[in-house]
Amino acid sequence: MALIGQPDYDASYMWSNGRTTSEQSRYAAPVRVAINEIDFRGSVDFVFYHQVTAGLAAQVSQEYLMSVAAGTYADFAAGPPRGGFPITLVGSGFDGYDNNPSTIRVRFSTEGSAVPSVDSAGGHATPDTTLNATAAGAGASSADYIEVSAVSVKPTEVVVIAPAVSLQEGEINNKRGFPCWNPPCRRTVVTIAINGVDFVSRPDPLVFYFFNDPFRWLGLMIKELLLGLVALIALCLINGIVTWRYRFQVYDAYLSLKYRIKNKIFERKYPVFDHFKDEL
Repeated sequence: MALIGQPDYDASYMWSNGRTTSEQSRYAAPVRVAINEIDFRGSVDFVFYHQVTAGLAAQVSQEYLMSVAAGTYADFAAGPPRGGFPITLVGSGFDGYDNNPSTIRVRFSTEGSAVPSVDSAGGHATPDTTLNATAAGAGASSADYIEVSAVSVKPTEVVVIAPAVSLQEGEINNKRGFPCWNPPCRRTVVTIAINGVDFVSRPDPLVFYFFNDPFRWLGLMIKELLLGLVALIALCLINGIVTWRYRFQVYDAYLSLKYRIKNKIFERKYPVFDHFKDEL
């Protein structure tokens, strides 16, 4: 049987009893042992659960598309590197293990270290050795991953408090552009293990960006604001020069337009004067 690397939120899988994961999120099978290879004994159940991650949400960043409204979720979100704000992971089966927030672990990982790949024999391949494979404790940080516990759990939601991260290690983007308008930005892949051991993501990984929101005024960042001010000042100077050079022509045109409009309004308001104008 092929090993499922990352379960898809929109797909259903089947247990050995013929029921799908949509119908039954947990499946228990008895574990029996035969020390003589014949007589199997035992009645302890081994419980399987179906844990699936759909998306995440955070409302701390003001950048475009980076703040996800409450009650919805997206493929990515963002927040400042100081941490301390809530992040909600949305999915299903989060209560399938022991429904205990302290057991649940969430990782913010560098690409390639989030979830070990599956080799052709059905086992887990060796993790990427180019990364700093330092075991992280609660809230600990390394270039490899950052790991935190949950603060609350529901069947379809897990809430964690974002850790404080460094913008000097991990997968850092120093180029200015979406989503990193204020570099440096740290990109992390989010995975969750409701049993504290087996981390699960999606076929398309969930991404969380850590960066400081740029200062904006009237929706513009400093560079765009300065460029806009320079352009506005240049237009004002050009307008002043042109207006002074042709000030008499402009004033004559203004008077002509002004009295043309006033005469039309006067004639419309007092049509009786049209008769006297025709006689004159």
